[in-house]
Amino acid sequence: MKKVYSKHLVCDVVLPATGATSVLTSMDVAMNALLSALERTEPEFRVVKEWNDPRRYDSSIEAELA
Repeated sequence: MKKVYSKHLVCDVVLPATGATSVLTSMDVAMNALLSALERTEPEFRVVKEWNDPRRYDSSIEAELA
């Protein structure tokens, strides 16, 4: 991917930098324990636009590399 030129579209759970709910943080812990993986965090990408589910479970994001 090239910075600024390439776009990344993500439909996934995105943890806010602060104030994540217990449901979101437990999903992050479960992914780490079961799959050695982590949920995405906001600082990983430069978000161009974000569409959030009102329950904040899923987000659709248009992003570029940070």
